[in-house]
Amino acid sequence: MKKKKLKSRKRKGAKPRAIAAKRVVKGRPTVRRTAKNPPVRALAVRSAQASAIIPAAPPLPPKLKIGWFSFSCCEDNTVVMTEVMNDHWQEWKRLFDFRHARVLKSRNVMDAFDIAFIEGAIASEHQAASVRDIRQRSKKLVAVGACACIGLPAGQRNTFTPEQQAEIAPLVARFSALPKVLKVSDVVKVDAEIPGCPMDPNTFLAKVNALVKELRGV
Repeated sequence: MKKKKLKSRKRKGAKPRAIAAKRVVKGRPTVRRTAKNPPVRALAVRSAQASAIIPAAPPLPPKLKIGWFSFSCCEDNTVVMTEVMNDHWQEWKRLFDFRHARVLKSRNVMDAFDIAFIEGAIASEHQAASVRDIRQRSKKLVAVGACACIGLPAGQRNTFTPEQQAEIAPLVARFSALPKVLKVSDVVKVDAEIPGCPMDPNTFLAKVNALVKELRGV
């Protein structure tokens, strides 16, 4: 009798704990919690402990708000700026938020700017008022190109003889133009100038990088 009992116990013995045995509960197979299948709660505790050990990444600095504006000029500096952007767009999309740049977007915002770029000379009181408004909104204002920096060649009529001035007087009155075309610094304070017609891309990049470092305090 004893031998038979031993045989029956051996046949009915439980499987080793290291092996996950399947059983059916209400028609659905489940897996017993074993050493190879720890409870989900235990995994959550471990992951929480691991995340507490790893320091959180520092937040990224806010993007610099940029405005790009064109007045009396041929806008060749705008073309240069977009060409430079083609080479640096991955870097610039992390650095800059173009709030106002008609060459880049159809919906533009006139709010606060970290850097405002002014291209072109100032030929009317309306343009002068716009530049004053941009100056008040901007931490840094940059005159871009020859027309913005020295008033030429957009201000060529400043060099006309009295006879030539008389000939264009009806046009000056028709378009409510100023008697004399002004460079940007004649109207507002300028923090930096980028000369050229068009501007040199390397000079433009050097000025931009210097302003970024200054504003970021690097």
